Amino acid sequence: TLMAATPNVKYLVTSREALNLREEWLYPLSGLAFPASGTAEQSDDAGHNYDAVQLFNARARRVFPDFIPDKEEEAVIQICRLVEGMPLALELAAAWRKTLSCQEIAEEIQGGLAFLTTRLRNAVDRHHSMQSVFGQTWQRLNAQEQAVFRRLSVFRGGFLRDAVAQVTGASLPILSGLVDKSLLRLDENGRYQIHELLRQYAAEILSQQPDEAQQIHAAHAAYYIEFLHQRSSAVGGGRQREALTEIRADLDNIRAAWLWAAAQGDAHALQRGSEALGLYYQFLGGYQEGTTLFSRATDALLAQPPSEAVDRALLGTRIYEGWYHLRFGRLEGTEACMAHCQAIYRRLKIPPLPGYLTDPRAPLSFVALIRGDYATAVRLAGQVRDVAETQQHAFNRQFAYHLLSEAHFGLGAYETAEEFAQQAYAQSLMT
Repeated sequence: TLMAATPNVKYLVTSREALNLREEWLYPLSGLAFPASGTAEQSDDAGHNYDAVQLFNARARRVFPDFIPDKEEEAVIQICRLVEGMPLALELAAAWRKTLSCQEIAEEIQGGLAFLTTRLRNAVDRHHSMQSVFGQTWQRLNAQEQAVFRRLSVFRGGFLRDAVAQVTGASLPILSGLVDKSLLRLDENGRYQIHELLRQYAAEILSQQPDEAQQIHAAHAAYYIEFLHQRSSAVGGGRQREALTEIRADLDNIRAAWLWAAAQGDAHALQRGSEALGLYYQFLGGYQEGTTLFSRATDALLAQPPSEAVDRALLGTRIYEGWYHLRFGRLEGTEACMAHCQAIYRRLKIPPLPGYLTDPRAPLSFVALIRGDYATAVRLAGQVRDVAETQQHAFNRQFAYHLLSEAHFGLGAYETAEEFAQQAYAQSLMT
């Protein structure tokens, strides 16, 4: 009515929800600026140059005059990242500085949304807590929107439309409605993003429905384990760069799916996901995180009753644990992992499984090279080559030639080393 009566007037309207009028131009607002990555020492800009950090520091000084921002800058930046620069959340967090250190505040925020509350007598009721703010929006959702929104809490670091449709059953109109209500946003890469505090709020609601939570977590894990499995051959082949980029984009979801599968002792899932994830950390240098995730999976598998499925899954987790130990120079750790793999192969009476460097004698030959035991390196590499030739394992065969070349070089047999190097190169052209 106003616009029809005043055609030359422009209106600036603030709202959590789109008005959905023909004349509307949307300008989504995000949180205040904060350092997106790296520590204060690694950043060219000091943390206090960012608006989110400035707001937190100003509010913290109000309640704790002795607050020295420079001494707690890393923790302040962590708080800003956890709340993604949301002003009200920053004010609620800063109010706790009179009671807690900034590091303790960050840890409390990670522990749950209920921490972000205020006892100010003159605060508007809806601003007494982040739960109150989000609760108003939650009440305006219809039943379908509520169901999808609480299920979205299983995702980490954004997600694609296909993933959310398969995991939560969300239709395009439902997603569009959640975007209109500022509960989701679509980024420049075509990925949906949910604010971390909103995700925590949705997770708390989902936790009140244990059966549904179990079902959705299982669906999420199944989707991303299959996502990994479908890229297994590509990671070790001609589409390596593309496959690694795809895994990196969804690594937060993949990590959550892997840990869920480990917590459930799901041997089948861990076996299907181990090759692509193991090579991802191997190729991109994420040895420490790889060690953590794969050792968690190994521990979970060892806690299961013995079975062939568990053994086959252990072959996947232990082989990569061994390679990561090797990267850190922990040769005894590599030897222990490979001895375990050899025992499993003997128990199952099967040759090395198809895949990338699945023969435990390959890393053991590498260990012998490091120790200068070239004769042992030659012997083990020869065994890897012979089995790979028989089984037509291209990757094992290629690496065996590489090991033979290195070992003969160490022995001073340079012509033989060159011949094996040429064979390794020829094999690489065919894989």
